[in-house]
Amino acid sequence: TLLLTPFLDRYSPANQTTAIAAYKTRGYTHWKLWWPDSRDGNGQSEDQFVATMQLLQANGLYPVPFLYAKGFDAVNPDITKNDSLITKMIAGGVAQIACIGGELDLFNTPGATLQTLITHVADQLVPAGCLCYVHFSEGYVAWQAPGDLGSAFWSANVGKLTGILHQKKLCWDDGMYQARLADLIVRFGTGV
Repeated sequence: TLLLTPFLDRYSPANQTTAIAAYKTRGYTHWKLWWPDSRDGNGQSEDQFVATMQLLQANGLYPVPFLYAKGFDAVNPDITKNDSLITKMIAGGVAQIACIGGELDLFNTPGATLQTLITHVADQLVPAGCLCYVHFSEGYVAWQAPGDLGSAFWSANVGKLTGILHQKKLCWDDGMYQARLADLIVRFGTGV
């Protein structure tokens, strides 16, 4: 009754089939995966990870891999660390959607340092037709240099990022969350 989708590679093939069927029955379409955790937490190879993505895709789902993560990747990680995986994702036909990393603000210096990572990854994935996203800790919508507006972050990522996988603050009720998202949309539209 409970499934942590990034841990799909820890289940038996029979349980993977059951989980995927149950997921689809609920009308879900996108399946979150954590490459750093599969790599370091479960010893998966790049080829095994791509095969998991292909399995999901063959079942009509969109795999959404998070490429970098706190706890598994160093502070300000090597921007080339996932180049080989990205090449295999593109060659394997599974580079449709990707998230640069989870909670990027917790292990990357804001501004130019994070931008270098985003640009490096996006420059490989976007030409292959991949939609690229970012994810920050709860409530954050950008990770710009100190003194800059959030619009500076997003302006620098036009043509690189499709958007944000936003994490709601747990203390926000639905009304507050709607208001915060509306505010975010207004800021995107006005550049402030």
